[in-house]
Amino acid sequence: MTREGSLGIYNGFPERYHYAYLIEAYAPIKDVQRAIANALHEVNGRSVRDYWSRRLGADIDVIFEFGVAEDLTFHYIDSDTLSLLLKVICEKELHVLDFISIIRYYVQSARGNGRNGRRRPLRFDYYFLRFIFGVRHIEIRVFHERGPQRISAREIVEFLVENVNMFLAKNASVNMRLN
Repeated sequence: MTREGSLGIYNGFPERYHYAYLIEAYAPIKDVQRAIANALHEVNGRSVRDYWSRRLGADIDVIFEFGVAEDLTFHYIDSDTLSLLLKVICEKELHVLDFISIIRYYVQSARGNGRNGRRRPLRFDYYFLRFIFGVRHIEIRVFHERGPQRISAREIVEFLVENVNMFLAKNASVNMRLN
């Protein structure tokens, strides 16, 4: 990443998006932005099968990957990208933050070696997420780029709000609520 000035903005975000959600924020916006960055980093690349097993089935593994926008590209939110993003959030007021979410699905196959058999990939979902920050509200716009939509946009937003609230709860007794 070379330019901190464009970090967080995807210049190719579609003008027509598929879903929009309004969220009430009961915390300072910078705290919410830091919590979003930390929550996405925490979930990134980890299996969240248990969270989704009732909805998708126990044999489906779900792994989210998040990237933060910079102009027309996205950077996987690893520890270096997280540090840079937190620095940008601290230094200036951001009204928009854009991310890509790639949701990877795997099914456990009974065939194969090992105790659990073989893991076979299914078609992935690709979503663009735009967070627009107001005084007490956050609008989240979701564009489904491609994939089978095994997890809906609303379910993604609910999952994110729950994870962001966990980070906010560590620092204060405030949270976000989906309207």
